[in-house]
Amino acid sequence: MQALAAGFDLVKFFPAEQAGGIKALRALAGPFPNVRFCPTGGIGEANAASWLAGVQRGGGGRFLAMPNGGDPGRQLGRHNRHVRAGHEIA
Repeated sequence: MQALAAGFDLVKFFPAEQAGGIKALRALAGPFPNVRFCPTGGIGEANAASWLAGVQRGGGGRFLAMPNGGDPGRQLGRHNRHVRAGHEIA
């Protein structure tokens, strides 16, 4: 509610899976039809298609982000695979 009062129309929904998943996000989207949600937390290759088929979204979280740890330069290949997988699911 504070984000809406401040004029934001994009709100991060975190942790998405732990906060009730897509069912909870659909429940929130009903009373807030002009708000775009960015679900993140617990979303990966196994369930990304369900999220992408869900309610109006404003983006994705860690599924498309570089994996944690290590040298970012060495992980670029892994990052690119994550991005390609996300595009294929979308």
